Amino acid sequence: MKASSPALILYIFSSIFYLLSIIFDYSDLILLFKPIIASSMLFYYLQECKGKVSFWYTLILILLFISGILNTFEDELVLVYVIIVNFFVYGILLTNTILSIFKLKIKLLDGVNVSYVIITSFFLMTLAYVSMFVVFNPTSDIYYFIVLYSITLLFLGIFNTIKFIANYSKANVYLMISTFCFIICDLFYALYYYYYDFIFFRYISILCNVINFYFLVSYFLEKPNKQSQ
Repeated sequence: MKASSPALILYIFSSIFYLLSIIFDYSDLILLFKPIIASSMLFYYLQECKGKVSFWYTLILILLFISGILNTFEDELVLVYVIIVNFFVYGILLTNTILSIFKLKIKLLDGVNVSYVIITSFFLMTLAYVSMFVVFNPTSDIYYFIVLYSITLLFLGIFNTIKFIANYSKANVYLMISTFCFIICDLFYALYYYYYDFIFFRYISILCNVINFYFLVSYFLEKPNKQSQ
């Protein structure tokens, strides 16, 4: 990424001021800076994309912008719409990952790589279990949304791990980091709002959400240059 890009600079400064606004509880500044984060990275992607602009990548960034705006209200009714919007984002990324894996000439994974997949899968299944059976009550009105949401995110993490191991590249590094940012962000959001309101859970969730835009757009910009992707 070009550090001199105005859109990237705007993203950095808006992220810093947004995080400070969260810490010091300046609600007006939160509403001001939060939309700038996603929109600045969308403009950065459109500006820096060297090939044809991807409709799906652009749609993902627009959906994340919408999700962020909705999530500002921090209401359970609004949470349903946030889950639906994020579900589409994860669905697009998961479909893209699965199609990419089919295009790769995957060699038989050795014992070490298989163990990485197993360990990562076990870790992600543990997080999914925490989300579905510890944080949320099965009697909750949104429980089945949470189950579908968690399973989709689980498979996104597993398939991206397989893709990363099968074809190590800079683009896949960005994608792996972005995926785990999604997972950590959503998990700690759920922990804070629906299990135990420890303020650092909220800070971790928000920080992962903010930095995720950098790694996700980095993946979008890097991927077209990788013919094997």
